[in-house]
Amino acid sequence: FTLDGEAVTLVVGVEEGSRYHVRRVGVEGTTVLTEERLLGELPVKAGRPFLGDDLRASMDRIRQLYGQRAYIHCEVDVDVRYDLERKLLDVTLVVNEGPKVRIDEIK
Repeated sequence: FTLDGEAVTLVVGVEEGSRYHVRRVGVEGTTVLTEERLLGELPVKAGRPFLGDDLRASMDRIRQLYGQRAYIHCEVDVDVRYDLERKLLDVTLVVNEGPKVRIDEIK
């Protein structure tokens, strides 16, 4: 820092943790779309390094696919199980499809 209080230099140390890989991806709670159909659309994949961005994009993609079928209240939660020794993750996307929305009349 400077004596006149105009500037401060801040140094932050970062220690990266271990890289985890996805061992298994599953989808539960679906009746409208099959698990196979959904898994083919998702960026999070078995065998790849785990990335939070891929998980968020996968959840968004499921909501988008359901929204296209008028299930606009679809919710997606995630259950992640860790294998700490092998540095592997099992990811399960849990879908609550919600009701199908219908429009009766437009005025």
